[in-house]
Amino acid sequence: MTTQHTPAPFLVIANNGTHGTYIKSAITGESVCDLYVMTESKKLSQFMESEPLDFANAESNARLIAAAPELLEALIELDQWAQAQQQEEYPQGTFAIVQEAINKARGV
Repeated sequence: MTTQHTPAPFLVIANNGTHGTYIKSAITGESVCDLYVMTESKKLSQFMESEPLDFANAESNARLIAAAPELLEALIELDQWAQAQQQEEYPQGTFAIVQEAINKARGV
């Protein structure tokens, strides 16, 4: 099964004062997502009228999200390597945690 997502690597584009922090594909230039924190469930237009957007954690969140495709690829490679080794050397439950993370990223 292949993972379907915007082609990586992703770039973090910092808040420039007119546009908040966002992520785009370095290959396609396609925007992946904008990052800001909304404290209540309101329509964006209502939210922006009532209070400023919170960008406090946006760049940290963006770096984590931008690293996700590479982290997934590394985890898959590590899982394949580990499955070929003797499993008795690894803490119990490790493979289940790895598989759950891979499956979550793949939408399985």
